[in-house]
Amino acid sequence: MLSTHRHDHRIYSALQPKGERGFTMIELVIVLAVIAIITTLAYPSMRSIMNRKADLEVAAQVVELSNKIKGQAVRRNRAYGVRLYDMSANAPQAIIEVTESNTNLCQHLLDPTKRGLVLSLPLGQAEVEGALPSRESHVGIGGWRHATQGALSTDETQLCFTPAGGVHVLKGAGFTPLTGVLELAIQPYAGNGNWVPAGPPRYVEFSFASGAQVTRK
Repeated sequence: MLSTHRHDHRIYSALQPKGERGFTMIELVIVLAVIAIITTLAYPSMRSIMNRKADLEVAAQVVELSNKIKGQAVRRNRAYGVRLYDMSANAPQAIIEVTESNTNLCQHLLDPTKRGLVLSLPLGQAEVEGALPSRESHVGIGGWRHATQGALSTDETQLCFTPAGGVHVLKGAGFTPLTGVLELAIQPYAGNGNWVPAGPPRYVEFSFASGAQVTRK
């Protein structure tokens, strides 16, 4: 029996791959440490790439929504309002509210009895009762400006898309045709409560006759 056991052991040993062995504990620890270091070094770049993709998606959504509203105003012969509020230069947030006038006049968008709510769209961390939260929670509107240069304002503003295809902007007590361009800064942020801008914003640009478009500065 002993000789048979030894014979079986020799056969088993002969079947094992030659020159192969498993990792030692020290080797595993070294490999894991290297992976952790590489991940730590690469994370800021990965996060930046993700943020840039996210703000481009939000900018594209705003452009698509605006151009659909522009077309809807022409088809229905109604004025449509786009109200922008709850913007912030220090956190990812904003709300886009779309309303429809019961006539083709922009001025009727200012009268609650002559307009109807179409939708309220929250961006970033903003919340709207009954609306789904934004998928891109780290992107908001950092402000707007009525020029291609100058400081951004986070004050509420409103645009009117007319059946004639033009874009008007609210000034004082009424709407006037948009001159030049109006830009929205689509800003990505990093953090989780202690927000900091994650790179420069992308801009959604509006003009009187042209559709909305994404631009880079």
